[in-house]
Amino acid sequence: MSISTKTAAVASPVFCTATAKFAQDTLPQTLFTNVHVFDGVKEARIENASVLVEGNLIKEVTTEAIDAPGATVVDGGGRTLMPGLIDSHVRLNLTGLFTSFGGAEYANWDGVGSMAVANARDYLIDGYTTVRDSCGQGDAMKKLIDQDILVGPRIYSSGACIGPQSGHTDWRSPRAQAEGGPVAQVEELNLAVFADRVDEVSTAARRNLS
Repeated sequence: MSISTKTAAVASPVFCTATAKFAQDTLPQTLFTNVHVFDGVKEARIENASVLVEGNLIKEVTTEAIDAPGATVVDGGGRTLMPGLIDSHVRLNLTGLFTSFGGAEYANWDGVGSMAVANARDYLIDGYTTVRDSCGQGDAMKKLIDQDILVGPRIYSSGACIGPQSGHTDWRSPRAQAEGGPVAQVEELNLAVFADRVDEVSTAARRNLS
């Protein structure tokens, strides 16, 4: 005699519904009045204009009055308002370093970092809102600027300089270069990398992009 046993399992789905409420924060607004706008497209300025900025977005440019009761109003006093400048070749870590700290042989992170912070602030004050750092800049200061901890422009960094010994990125003294002496302190800080062969250049480039 054979016995067949069948077991049936019945699953009852339970449907749960939840209502979530998301509070939308109103983006801060800044209203520039009494300005002449050069937009970089037309040759002529837009005279006697007003510009409304919401968050990081230019929302309106007009010669008419803008109704923005909650906005912070900045009276331009008849000055010219224009888009932020872009510098595609800067060296935030190195500009001023050689004259202020005795050169690459004596560089240290305290001096390099302090100089970079000062340079970033100066660029922004001078109207540069975006820079491409072509040598030595990592992403640490970029992140601090993006988080509003430091003041400076948007940074696109190339990472450490890459070049051959006795080349553009070799900041050792001529005697040290001729004798094959130790690398300069700037190289020790990974602001520059020696690469004499194709494979060394490839390795250094991958390290910069990692």
